[in-house]
Amino acid sequence: LYNLGLFQTPHFSLRNKFKRFQLFRQYIQTNAFDYLIDFRTRSKPLTEVLLQYWVFDQRYIPTVHSSHLPWYFTTRLFWGKRIYRKAKQIICVSQSITDQVKATYHYTQVQTLYNPIAIDTIQQQAQGSSPFQGKRYIVACGRMDSTIKQFDRLIETYAQSVLPQQGIDLVIIGAGPYKQQLDEQIQALQLTTSVYLPGFLENPFPIFKDALFFVHSSRLEGFPTVLLEALACGTPVVSFDCPTGPNEIIQSNYNGLL
Repeated sequence: LYNLGLFQTPHFSLRNKFKRFQLFRQYIQTNAFDYLIDFRTRSKPLTEVLLQYWVFDQRYIPTVHSSHLPWYFTTRLFWGKRIYRKAKQIICVSQSITDQVKATYHYTQVQTLYNPIAIDTIQQQAQGSSPFQGKRYIVACGRMDSTIKQFDRLIETYAQSVLPQQGIDLVIIGAGPYKQQLDEQIQALQLTTSVYLPGFLENPFPIFKDALFFVHSSRLEGFPTVLLEALACGTPVVSFDCPTGPNEIIQSNYNGLL
């Protein structure tokens, strides 16, 4: 772990920023890594141009985890088409993203590497006890640190459906700053006895396993591993067909619905 934050000043300074670039460059050159695999979002053009032309080299492998490509190729199309010319590979987590990268930025060294899951481990953990055992419910899961997962829309749609009248609850697993907003929405819709937000769970798989189905309401995705985890628990999936990801996992009317 090399923490560049230790060298950051409280206030923005070009001199300090340049110093951190120098330290990072020296660190990479000194360690002579076989490969440099980059999982960051990379939207700032100046930062990325400096990194690509002054710090990184042919060992560099950027990864792309969302269909919103400006997060990974900077907000400037001009630089997005140029900064990864010397990258060894560009790794995308779904084939749809790979196709988009090739069509938008015209790189050729692009390939798909799907997110893996440990099926045997998940199925073993799914045998644990669930706090919702004996209930009929559907389940969703994800970070509550942005509106991308659209849990507010999911709650609203659930409220308009026949599920509350049929005694089928909604469980949304996850934590983050938007959780309070969702709690307030649940109270406003008078769904406190039907919609549950248990927070972050180390092992959500027993809840996945006992659900009638798993529901996925994201506006954007790369390759949603949580859908694979639900299927590994034997639970069918109902998912928004967002631009990339779900349609490479779900075959509609076979192992779920898009």
